[in-house]
Amino acid sequence: MKIIHTSDWHLGRRFGPVSLEADQQAFADWFVDLVADHHGDLVVIAGDLYDRAIAPTSAIDLFTDTVARLLDTGAVVAAISGNHDGPSRVAPYDDLMDRSGFYLRGGYRNAGEVIRHEFSDGPLDLVLIPYLDPQGAPTTTASRARIHTTPMRPSCWSDATAAHTSRSSRTRSQR
Repeated sequence: MKIIHTSDWHLGRRFGPVSLEADQQAFADWFVDLVADHHGDLVVIAGDLYDRAIAPTSAIDLFTDTVARLLDTGAVVAAISGNHDGPSRVAPYDDLMDRSGFYLRGGYRNAGEVIRHEFSDGPLDLVLIPYLDPQGAPTTTASRARIHTTPMRPSCWSDATAAHTSRSSRTRSQR
């Protein structure tokens, strides 16, 4: 299995009056080509997808297009929001997106959910833990009940955590 990890895209970032949109588009093109050339099975994008909580439309369009092109390579994409992202804007439809092979988590609602995905060399449990702002933590019993409550321990030993993506160091014979 090939896992390709990236983070901190900060789409929509500007340096004063200077737009970085063309540079970000060039990066996206390069990255999609990299994933295709290396036949990546899983792409992990670990936070700070956008540069600010309310991203410009052009940044959202670039992210959407890039993820679509990554999925077209045959890779599964797992992404989490970072401290620059607005979690309520990043992952409001995560349950629907899961069906496409694009797993996106932001905020508390599905944080820590174990997602089992079958790859050609066996199953992989993904546990996506986005940046969790303490000020956004649920405060009422009803809102806490909506948080995903599956235990954090995956049901199999081959697991990856998007926050610190790593494949188990055990050899295949030890699994």
